[in-house]
Order: sequence, then C-alpha cells, then structure tokens
Amino acid sequence: MDAATKQGFAQRLGASVLDVISEFLDCARRYEANNTASLTGFAHFMRTSDGSNKREQQDHSEASSLRMLTVHGAKGLQSPIVILPDACRRRTPHNPLAVIDSGEGIGDIPLLAATPFASGVRAEKLEEAREVAKQAEANEDNRLLYVAMTRAEDGLYIAGFSKSHSRFLEDSWYGRLKEAMFAANADKTETGELLYGAMPTAMPSKPATAAKPAPPAIKIPPWVATNPPPSPAAKPRLVPSRLGDVLADTNEDPPPTPPLFIADAGSKKNRVALSRGNLVHRLFEVLPKLATTARMDAARRLIANMTQDNTLDLSESDKTALIQEVMAVMGLAELAPLFAEGSLAEMPISGHIGSYSVTGSIDRLAIGDDSIRFVDFKTDMTPPTNADKISQKYIDQIAAYAHLLSHIWADRPIAAGIVYTATPAVFWLDNAVLAAAIAPLLNK
Repeated sequence: MDAATKQGFAQRLGASVLDVISEFLDCARRYEANNTASLTGFAHFMRTSDGSNKREQQDHSEASSLRMLTVHGAKGLQSPIVILPDACRRRTPHNPLAVIDSGEGIGDIPLLAATPFASGVRAEKLEEAREVAKQAEANEDNRLLYVAMTRAEDGLYIAGFSKSHSRFLEDSWYGRLKEAMFAANADKTETGELLYGAMPTAMPSKPATAAKPAPPAIKIPPWVATNPPPSPAAKPRLVPSRLGDVLADTNEDPPPTPPLFIADAGSKKNRVALSRGNLVHRLFEVLPKLATTARMDAARRLIANMTQDNTLDLSESDKTALIQEVMAVMGLAELAPLFAEGSLAEMPISGHIGSYSVTGSIDRLAIGDDSIRFVDFKTDMTPPTNADKISQKYIDQIAAYAHLLSHIWADRPIAAGIVYTATPAVFWLDNAVLAAAIAPLLNK
C-alpha cells in the first residue's frame, strides 16, 4: 500500500488506523508465506484468527477530540462517552461460504454452496457446517456487543433507526438492549428515551495542565525580507539553419521564422522537395540499424508508408533510384564510422552561441575515442562541384553544430562534413572556415 493511500485512510479515520492497516498487511504476508494464494482462503484465515491489535490508551487530557471507530478498532480503548449511532440489524448478503472438517487430517476446507435457497438438496455435512457458522456468527455478534458497551467509562448512548428492507429492530443490538433496560426498570424521559443510571448535570472539567513553555525566539535572517534579483532575460531562440539571417546583419535580431510554404506557384515544388528530403533523412536514420540483406525490403516498406499522402508521386523506378542513392552514400568508405554500430542518428543538440539559444538536430554523429565526426545530408538536385561553391547558409549551420559539440568534447578534434546525396559527394569543412562563419555571432 503506497503512502498516499495510507494518508487517505488517516485523514478519514484518524492516525490510529495506520496501526490497523500495518497489522492487516502483516497478516496478509504471513498467510501468503505459509499458504497457497487464495482470496477465499485468506478470508477464512482472517475470520478464524484470534489476533488483535493492541494500542496504548490515550490520556483524555491529550485526546479530547471525537473519534470514529469500528467496534473492532475500539478494542483495548476506553472513553468517557461512547455513542453507538446505528445499533439496528442490517440486512447482510447471503454468505455461500461454509467450512467443513475434511476428516483427512488436513484441516478445515472452505466450500461454496451452489444452491443458496434449495436447502433440502444440500448435503448433510454442508447443512451442519452452515448451522455451526450461524452459531459462530451469533457468538461473535454478542462478543462485539460486549466490547462496544464496555468501552464507556461514564455514559453509553444507544441509537438506531429502522428502514424498510434494510435495517431492522428485531434481533438487533438496539432491540436486545431495549428489552434489557425495560427489565431493569429504566426510566423513560419526556422525549421517549430510556435512561438507566444517573444523568450527569455537568461534564467533568479537564484536569489542569502545566502551561507549555514559549518556543524560543527565531532569528530571521535579513535575506528573507529581500526580493531576489530579477531573472536574466531569456535568450532569443535560433535554429542553425537560420543563422544566415542573423549573420547577414549582426546588429539586428533574427526575423521571425516564416511559414515553410507560401501559397504561390512554387509551393507545390517546395512541398515535393521537402517531402523527398524528409524521406531520404528517414532512410538514413533507419537502414543502418538493419542487416544488409534486410535493407532493401525495409526501404520499400518505409517509402510506401511515407508516400501515402501522395505528396510524392514516385514510380517503381523512382523508388528504386531513391534507395540506390541512399545505399550509395552508406557504402562510402570515408563515412563508414558514421553508419557503424554505436553511431547516432538525428541527434538533438542545444546550447548557447553568443546571446542566442540554439537548438538543432545532427543527421549522423560518430563519437570516437580520439575524434568526433558528424555530417549533415543535403538532397539538392544540383550539388556543388567543389567546397567553394557550397551555400553559405549550409556552412553557417555546420559551424553552429561544430561550435556546440566543441563545448561537449573540448578534448577531441571535431570533423564536420556536408554530404550531397544526389552525386554522392562529401565535403569536409575546414575548421578555419567554420570558425570564421561563427565568429560574428559570438560577439553579438
């Protein structure tokens, strides 16, 4: 039972219920350790157990509040005034459980009676067991009544109410005690209650208790009354692919990110290009994890799933060409560490560059003992012929990634590259070029 459940019981029934819960859980553990797990068997075990939970009697001067307890929970406790608010007999559901002696030296056996009403067709042993159970219940009821009555030190109030088909005065605690009070010549009050014994004119006063000493003065430190300094202003957020917007003019903040597509004549072309790029990146993310013989079939299934919206209208030859394009890149020897076991795909990265908070995702990353290598895939249909013709915005993006990685692995060199998948072509960017690209942003 978790702490929240125990706290709920304590709030509703008082802290003393925690002792009862602890004892009940101990009983469950003892039964489980020595018997086959069975709810019916555990119920029989609890009924026949003679264990009780003893608690120390609280001093009335320390516990003057109203306590709500079951009769079982009140065992061992006493109080000046005890009220039995509902002493009528309630209708209880039929109990089909009967316990019979096996006669085989293995103890009692709990049985469920399949015919609760047709008593004439039940076995004699079962009928005898049911009668024994009824007598045991009556004896237990009398014991509980005795416990309830003897909890009171000065006054016992017995109340009850009848309700059709649910609560009955006949053969109830209320009915039996009412008859007993008539037999004892109890007085009847003007309002109809029965009174036996002297009614106190005033409640006894509490014994005087010594005044508790005043708590020591607490010296409050000055910082309690001092407002904390204001939080630093949040740094503007930036994605690496848009660094060029800032580097174009380092005296201005980056413009708001525009929507991906604008409803003009070229929007469909842009959507097709973006969908193809997403598909290629997904293939580079998934295929390296699979065995070489399984990659072709897996690639076809992935393409079929990602082109269901018909943004990309690919023929079978187009799909085959796209897969071969990805496979050709994965087959390049210089990129082998980036597709080997232990390499990372679509690796999220974030950090600060100058006064900006930068968040991005690295396509492939390989963390070696002596170096860090990463690449970013570009699906441009017309890739450059040499590194001097690479788009500056691509260089700025790679420079941002390299700068963030250098703060994580300051003791290892960073190798940063751009892979154009259509050719395929790999361009490893010079560290001096990357440093020059990021320098204006560091001073902003």
